[in-house]
Amino acid sequence: MAPGTFDIVGEDVVYATSELREDGTYIDSAEGQEVGRGTWTADGPNVCFDPEGDGDDQQERCWTNSPMAEDGSFVTTRDDGSESYTVRPRTPE
Repeated sequence: MAPGTFDIVGEDVVYATSELREDGTYIDSAEGQEVGRGTWTADGPNVCFDPEGDGDDQQERCWTNSPMAEDGSFVTTRDDGSESYTVRPRTPE
């Protein structure tokens, strides 16, 4: 995982976009509105996101990424196996 902008796809619907910044911060957006932000770290195929705040839905979550496909996409799976999504790098418009 590297800095960049990625579409998070579930059931062929883009439900969020994540902008991973070089300074270790991220911003999530959906339908043009910011829906979350925090910090991220990566270690090989593992990446963790720590949202700002201390609420139940703002705890650090870690994911394991599959090898990258030819188009740059990959599947990411939450470390407890409860969620899995396709991640696609956003192409410049």
